[in-house]
Amino acid sequence: MSNGTKRDAILRAAKELLWEQGFSAMSPRDVMERSGAGQGSLYHHFSGKMDLACAALAEMAAEESAAMDRIFDPSVKPLVRITNYLSRERDALRGCRLARLVNEAAIEQRQFRQAVADFLTRIEDGLVNALREAKMEGALDPALDERALAAMFLAVVEGGFVLARAHWDPERMRRALDGARQVLQRLER
Repeated sequence: MSNGTKRDAILRAAKELLWEQGFSAMSPRDVMERSGAGQGSLYHHFSGKMDLACAALAEMAAEESAAMDRIFDPSVKPLVRITNYLSRERDALRGCRLARLVNEAAIEQRQFRQAVADFLTRIEDGLVNALREAKMEGALDPALDERALAAMFLAVVEGGFVLARAHWDPERMRRALDGARQVLQRLER
């Protein structure tokens, strides 16, 4: 395995483990076992667990951001973009790949939290832009606060993950998303 391939395997393993177990439960040994890399390779590419986690989070954020860029494509009608965001296929019981890490103690470290915060901001900005365009097109009441609505739609999705995981029932997330879609339909002029 070449150096680049080893690094890629280590990052792939770390991304999987962060989503499955979280930062605290993820051990360097787990990463090495899953990636097939040795300790020398791990510490050749990363100075430690936090460095590895931050690199993995940056890749996860880039992957998820690319998906959000497709959802919030400006060539798509603004309210359709929001509906597409709310209707995106999600694994409710696994949780959001990035936001589920906010309950980790490591979130207090700026370098750890940055990728998560930037990703959530990207989603919120996509929602704000779509809502603003919908208002300009006359599809929404111009008095509505697009920042408040964007925060609500984002909170419904992330809160839907929390409800689904707390009750171990994906129906909880489906209901939350159905409610958000109903709100959006009622707001439409």
